[in-house]
Amino acid sequence: MPYIQTVAESDATGLVKEIYEGARRHLAPGANANLGIMEIFSLRPELLKARLGFVRAVSFGGSGLGARNEELIATSVAGLLNCRY
Repeated sequence: MPYIQTVAESDATGLVKEIYEGARRHLAPGANANLGIMEIFSLRPELLKARLGFVRAVSFGGSGLGARNEELIATSVAGLLNCRY
């Protein structure tokens, strides 16, 4: 059980459920990713929505570096930090 109270994907309703479902649609087919980072914001769906908007604006081709370079940087940093995300 996490220290921070969250809304699990299976318990989500309303805006939180819509956001979780949208996140699932953007995952690779068959991916079984944990939405843990998103769940941290689940008690404040307006913040979750704003965070996702920010992430989309500065990543996946939104930064001006191009999606390929962004993915290379993200993968390199994740590897250096031993991060599974």
